[in-house]
Amino acid sequence: MEMLKLSGVAKTFQLHTQGGVSLPVMSGVNLTVSQGECLALTGASGVGKSTLMRMIYGNFKCAEGAILVRHGDEWLDLASAHPHAVLDARRRTIGYVSQFLRVLPRVATLDIVSEPARAQGVPDDAARAHAKDLLTRLRIPEALWSLSPITFSGGEQQRVNLARGFAARYPILLLDEPTASLDAENRQTVIEMIIEAREAGSALVGIFHDLEARKQITTHDLDLTVYAAA
Repeated sequence: MEMLKLSGVAKTFQLHTQGGVSLPVMSGVNLTVSQGECLALTGASGVGKSTLMRMIYGNFKCAEGAILVRHGDEWLDLASAHPHAVLDARRRTIGYVSQFLRVLPRVATLDIVSEPARAQGVPDDAARAHAKDLLTRLRIPEALWSLSPITFSGGEQQRVNLARGFAARYPILLLDEPTASLDAENRQTVIEMIIEAREAGSALVGIFHDLEARKQITTHDLDLTVYAAA
């Protein structure tokens, strides 16, 4: 079943601090991702891979085109949806897994990781149990679970963020260099988690500079060079 469809998507940045100069990034992007597929966005630095990911997630508006996600039983166009609809899609339909952790201070790691599942209606006990499993799997010591990750090492913060990204069941999952900077053991764990999500039926889109990981994870590629602005 198709879960994500982009049609004629374009993006231009307006540089308001530089006299309103327009900076075209891409145009005419088309793609489709179905359940059980993982699409890798490829191309040289600057072709718009991260920009397109943020457009799919609704962080960036697109200049034209449609970004359709299967949200429940309906198609929702994130390019034109009301902000409340975008937030609901993020809660129930589309997750974003990055390597960077942004959290409120003084919130315990276990609460941070279990929150996405609780937001989807998973009972607290089940959400916390799953969060514990993920933290254990990603080698975050139990002694740290009751603490805020603000003071953790960079690698520990990255793994907490990865655990949070996989804590809820998202029909669509965006992956922004999920294995970057990880040691060999944790890198392989994350690869396994991504494959499990794909095999469970999620539709995935990712940026993978780790070529070996990309070979294991993805089902097809899309080179954004052909859509980059001249």
